Amino acid sequence: MTSKHAIVTYATHLSVSTSGQLEFIKKGIESQLPLRNLHWKSQSRGVLRTIQELDACLVPVESVRDELSTQIPVSLLERPLLNIYVVGCEVCSE
Repeated sequence: MTSKHAIVTYATHLSVSTSGQLEFIKKGIESQLPLRNLHWKSQSRGVLRTIQELDACLVPVESVRDELSTQIPVSLLERPLLNIYVVGCEVCSE
């Protein structure tokens, strides 16, 4: 197995990051890593494929260099596999 990790980025609205909830949310996401039992079906082949386990690292979206989005990567793991945007909702009770 290689030592490469898939990149999972996260971003959030300022209100979430300043409220202290972001660390709690990050711990929840990190508890789900590594990603397991990923299934997909190619349109061209029609065969169901599975990755049993994929190591991933959670990083702020700001830390991913802009050059990655414009260059052709050597591997898919060099670009973010998943982008998560965390939003907060106020619940008003009347």
